[in-house]
Amino acid sequence: ALVQFRNMRERGVPVDDAALVLDVLEKTKVLFMPGSPCFGLGTDFKGWVRIGYACETEVLEKGLKLLGQYVEEHLL
Repeated sequence: ALVQFRNMRERGVPVDDAALVLDVLEKTKVLFMPGSPCFGLGTDFKGWVRIGYACETEVLEKGLKLLGQYVEEHLL
């Protein structure tokens, strides 16, 4: 699934998705794939990330909780 992040601090401008996935990984250990370099050849899908999961429910719940905390702290 592709999900779009918009940086609320910049009034709806899409975030730098490549930088976002590295920051999320560093701070939470939750991994995404950035949309623009992986799917849009660097020009399309800016601000989009690909979310994939193949794990037990409790691992997914923990990852979503960590992601929610990250979004509240860094994007809202």
